[in-house]
Amino acid sequence: MTMNDNSFPKGSEWRKWDLHLHSPMSGLANHFPRRGDTPDWEAYLQRLESVGDIPAIAITDYFLIDGYKKLRSLKGEGRLKNIQLILPNIEFRLDNLVGGKRVNFHVIFSDEVTVEDIEDHFLANLDIRLESSPRMPGDVRKLKRSSLSELGAKRKAEHPPFQDRSDFEIGCMTAVAQLDQIMTILTTNTIFEDRYLTALAEENMSLMDWDGQDHGVRKLMLQSSHILLSANPKSIEWCLGKKHPSPGEFIQEFKSFKPCVVGTDAHELSRNAK
Repeated sequence: MTMNDNSFPKGSEWRKWDLHLHSPMSGLANHFPRRGDTPDWEAYLQRLESVGDIPAIAITDYFLIDGYKKLRSLKGEGRLKNIQLILPNIEFRLDNLVGGKRVNFHVIFSDEVTVEDIEDHFLANLDIRLESSPRMPGDVRKLKRSSLSELGAKRKAEHPPFQDRSDFEIGCMTAVAQLDQIMTILTTNTIFEDRYLTALAEENMSLMDWDGQDHGVRKLMLQSSHILLSANPKSIEWCLGKKHPSPGEFIQEFKSFKPCVVGTDAHELSRNAK
């Protein structure tokens, strides 16, 4: 992940980065202003341009990078001069339930990875399952916007309470991804080697009992993550291995220390909202 070498002539400094900022194209809980049927990009840009102390952001969308593509284009037109680095953050809902809610898993790519490579060699190799049958192979689509809308239309046709929302929103709400498939693509394709970070949202993870049947699932999720999205002081201490007999034993069990990072998770302009 690169920034202009002349941006910080004083050398290394602590800087605020927001790695979890949603875009007006996010499919869920989208409360950004609109002009008719389209997002009000000008309002969104003005809000970002008014922030003076966050030189790097990760634009977050569910399952896709549409918002990231739009912001890259706008920056290329001369906007967002106060932001040196824009990264894509893809938020997935995994096929694991914790307390009745899905686990959120993020993949943040370097800006050195092209949009085409993310879409053609990562997203297009992930499966979205429309339906299954005990007698026939499941009906599967490759992950893209049209597939999410197709899934949403199917769910709406079968479940009347979904009728008042768009096909795309319902598709994002009901789609799930498989952690094994995500990690296999990232770790076997040299395009992505050392050019991505994975992040696990801590929210609801405490409901997974270390002493019960969730032990293995919780451990695999943590082992697969570079980062834990959390501001919990106890979690920070645990992620540094301070709750283990030694830091080395933590690394042996979980493969690395886990920096704890918190972003705004903003879904609207007026305040930070989840």
